[in-house]
Amino acid sequence: VEDYADRLVAGGVITADVRDSARGRMASTSDPSIAAADADLISEAVPEDPQLKGRVFAEFNALCPPRTIFTTNTSTLLPSQFAKATGRPNRLIALHFHLPVWINNLADVMPHKGTAPEVTELVHEFARRIGQVPILLRQEHNGYIFNAMFNALNREAITMAEQGVAPVEDIDRAWMLVTKSPYGPFGALDGIGLETAWKITDYWAGRLPSDGQLRRNATFLKGYVERGELGVKSGIGFYSYPNPVFARPGFTEGLSDPDARGESPDARGESPDARGESRPAGAESVPAAVDDGRGRGASPARTEPPDEPAEPGVPARAKARGLSRRPRWLKH
Repeated sequence: VEDYADRLVAGGVITADVRDSARGRMASTSDPSIAAADADLISEAVPEDPQLKGRVFAEFNALCPPRTIFTTNTSTLLPSQFAKATGRPNRLIALHFHLPVWINNLADVMPHKGTAPEVTELVHEFARRIGQVPILLRQEHNGYIFNAMFNALNREAITMAEQGVAPVEDIDRAWMLVTKSPYGPFGALDGIGLETAWKITDYWAGRLPSDGQLRRNATFLKGYVERGELGVKSGIGFYSYPNPVFARPGFTEGLSDPDARGESPDARGESPDARGESRPAGAESVPAAVDDGRGRGASPARTEPPDEPAEPGVPARAKARGLSRRPRWLKH
């Protein structure tokens, strides 16, 4: 926490006074009974496994006062998938944040059919009170709103890189130049964490075995994970940090040094056809990754995937022309 807060100060996101004040209001413990003793609200952010989430909530159900509200920060699952296991399904609701919360201050509020109306109202107002802009979903939906759209972009970007259509930096460049975004899909995935992206993609590849491209995308991402190239938090992923090439002047115009980290199959001396793998026509668009934070992998199948995005480190402030003065290529 101290290191993370120090980087926020160094990046100009918060002042030292804000850091010190916030740290003074925080308390930590590894004892669940102490954490639960007088809790009004619990925010869960364990890996994207519905059974695991159910077990964690069940443990706290036995320790928390009856009034305690259970919120899940899941990026892709539905509260109804583990509501019964919590022991208090009427007090369970999704409250999903987008990192960094002080910049991307959108909070998804998603009840399931069994959530008590008063709980939904309380959580909606709580989100607003802590500086978030709450969006209340009228029904459960994997990936909420932003993540559902963002994950479709990620899937297509990874597919093009895996097929060798274009290198990572050119795919990002195309997105950045047209949308005027300070980063492209691969820069954003580095902020989310490539281990998270891989786990979620691998999960959905297992759930949808007929989608061969999704399995190839998972294999593509796994190569980075096996090399320890996890993105911002490891200092290297599709790009190198803290000074990624996409944040340098001239990148979108193709004038920066081509030192991005993306590897297409062609760059590995391998083409999709050489692998003897066919690509099903019209394969359904299943997201490649998601935000955890936390992360983000929605699916039209509305079931479940793994791993809540771990909070990435904050990279150095972008200096490139037209970029935000604050580090914005973290995670949505």
